[in-house]
Amino acid sequence: MMPFQPLDRDQPDVIMMCRNCQAEWLIYEQQIGLSMPCPACHSVVHPQYQGRTKGEGHGCQLSFSTFKRLLNTPDTSAEFIRLVEHLLDLRHEGGLCFVNVSGHEVEAEEAHYRIQSQEASQGAMYNRAMNIIR
Repeated sequence: MMPFQPLDRDQPDVIMMCRNCQAEWLIYEQQIGLSMPCPACHSVVHPQYQGRTKGEGHGCQLSFSTFKRLLNTPDTSAEFIRLVEHLLDLRHEGGLCFVNVSGHEVEAEEAHYRIQSQEASQGAMYNRAMNIIR
């Protein structure tokens, strides 16, 4: 899996809490829904959402949870699968799995990281999602 690469305009403004030790830390919006290591106890957890900071500098981030929902919901899946295929030159293999031109599997989490680390792709995904959500 690619390491997470936020864009310069993205800001970590989401407060999360470790389900094991109750430590809190900030993450980027696009990381919501991902398992991650707790910075305090180092256990890999699916942290609990606690809210947002007062900052509003989060650009066009789309959380992993929203990304998965858009790919899985019958009303939106075809459109968002086509968008992922187009943005990343991938082919959908069913469920949340894609493959690249070499036939190597690219999981949804990896596709999400790639989209969120490219400004044009991040903006295209965000704008399409906002047109549906609003």
